[in-house]
Amino acid sequence: MGHVQAVMRWQMDEGSYTRKLGRTLASYAEAGGEAPPTVLPASALVRAASLRFPQTPLAPVAPLHLSGHTMPVYGMAFSPDGRLLATASGDRTARLWDPDTGEHLRTLTGHTEPVVGVAFSPDGDLLATASGDTTARLWDPGTGQHLRSATRHTQPVVGVAFSPYGRLLATASGDTARLWDPGTGRYLRALTGHTGQVNGMAFSPYGRLLATASDDTTARLWDVTGADSARRTDWLRRE
Repeated sequence: MGHVQAVMRWQMDEGSYTRKLGRTLASYAEAGGEAPPTVLPASALVRAASLRFPQTPLAPVAPLHLSGHTMPVYGMAFSPDGRLLATASGDRTARLWDPDTGEHLRTLTGHTEPVVGVAFSPDGDLLATASGDTTARLWDPGTGQHLRSATRHTQPVVGVAFSPYGRLLATASGDTARLWDPGTGRYLRALTGHTGQVNGMAFSPYGRLLATASDDTTARLWDVTGADSARRTDWLRRE
């Protein structure tokens, strides 16, 4: 299997091909981000020829109700292949569900305060949870096994995010975002400079930048690719 170098754009209402969105492998390096893996997982590949879209709107269906949590649900995330849905709750657990049937598959226990965020790694092999107990945890979503914890925070962890190829995990706690190696749990560095709570994070498509949003009225952009990764590269301030 070779590298994926392009995707096809389709007209969703008719299923017709409109144009090719191409990007050579070299352009990933030019963008300064994470290099793509040698072989993309099979779950990440879609055969364009098999895509079929209805030409008439689908009839509405009754929603599935996922019942089991005993406190408010604060966050959710689908696995990359769409076969799992993870939910985060104030009952101090995360739960995994079959989104096709609504069946509860397993409960992830161990946090001692509300779980407020969840995120799957791009290959679906890891699930990260953020909690008010000042930790982020990594789990095997297939078994529910707790693998490792990120424990250097001193305030509640309010968010978790994986880089596009899963080589970094970012956590938000207090006025700081932190970077970790999700494969080993090794702490890498802190991104400091905000003067208010960091509420959200997002990686750029090629993994070179991490954006952080804060109560201090700013969003900041950080270069996370090299030794210089704690350097703020830009910021946006409400005037």
